[in-house]
Order: sequence, then C-alpha cells, then structure tokens
Amino acid sequence: MSDEQKIQGMGPLKQPDSIKLPKLKFELPTFQPIFNFNKPVETPQETKKKSISQELHDSWTKVFPRLSQEFFDELTAMAERINCKPEDLAAIMFKESRFDPAAKGAGVYGLIQMDPTALKLAIAHAHKNGHKLKDIKIEEYKKLPREKQIKYSEAYVQFRIDEKKLTGKKLSGGQLWTLIKRPSNINNKKFINKLQRIIDNTKNLPLKYETPYSLKHSN
Repeated sequence: MSDEQKIQGMGPLKQPDSIKLPKLKFELPTFQPIFNFNKPVETPQETKKKSISQELHDSWTKVFPRLSQEFFDELTAMAERINCKPEDLAAIMFKESRFDPAAKGAGVYGLIQMDPTALKLAIAHAHKNGHKLKDIKIEEYKKLPREKQIKYSEAYVQFRIDEKKLTGKKLSGGQLWTLIKRPSNINNKKFINKLQRIIDNTKNLPLKYETPYSLKHSN
C-alpha cells in the first residue's frame, strides 16, 4: 500500500465474495379441465324430481325437523311410480300418521295406517308382480323406519290401483286417499272431492311455520 493511501486511511480493496443466487425450481402449472366428460349428466326429469323432493323436505321439516331427505326421495319416487303428485302423497301421509311409522289407530299402523290384512295383501301383490319385498308380520312392520316402511305403503296402494283398474292413470290426491281410506268409494265423486279439499288445505300447513320475511331480515 502506498504512503498516500496510508495517509488517507484507505486500505487495500478486497475482492467481493461471489454472490450465491437461490436455486429456483420452475414447475409447469397443472390445469383442471373445465368439463368433466366422465361425470354422468342428470336428465331434466331427474333434476326436476330431485328439486321436488328437496322442496318437500325443506317445507315439511319446518313442521317435523327430523324427517330425512332420503324419506322424501323415496316418497317422490313412489309418487312417480303410482302416477300421482308427490305433494298430495305427502299431505295424505301427514293426515294419516304425521309421518310416524309407529303411529297406531284402531287396529291400523304406520304411515298409511295399514292393518295386518292390508299388509298381507300388499306383500302378496308385490311378489306376484316380481318385486322383492320381505315377507314380514305387522309387529316387524311397525318397527321399520319410515324410509323402509314406505315401500310397503307403495305395495298396498299399487294393489288397490290394479284392483280398481286404475293402472297407468293419473290419480288425484282425492282418488289416492280414497284407495287408502275407503277403496269401495272410488267411484264416489263427492267423497273424493271432500278428501281433495282436505289435502289442499293440508299442503298449506308448512307455510304457517315460515318465518315472516320482515322478521327473517330484521336487525
């Protein structure tokens, strides 16, 4: 180092250490396909059925919170097979049993208040038409959950439909309830219309449990 540098307090310049840059990893981004062509596409009929089932569930659980979506899926499917409106069928089951599979009347039981003879007829008719339905007695039937008991309800209603030569015909709520309540009156329009009025009033019952809009959205 020169004398001049010493005077000025300057030391020798050091070479800077080599700068180590971080190792960067570059990965190609992965893209998810916008359309999943392997996913089964619902038909408009399936979507509509699902929507009706959900609406019934949402409505009636305001009255009975423990009712399952599965039950209303079964109810909607049953209504389609016997050719009636699912909302009529739901109203009938409410009037018959309050949707209680253990409901008991005067010697009648379950969702649509069947007696042992009705249960036997339902099972025999189902077997005759190639449907697999477990052969049970009324004591076991009473203990079934509503999601399973409804299959026996359908078998009985189908028996009455075939018996009265209404197979394939669109059933009004009044006709359907007549087949359950008093099959011999199936040609009695006055009786059928009376039951239909009760059904129509019953379908409005869940509306009474609606929270008013003003309360639902108040601060």
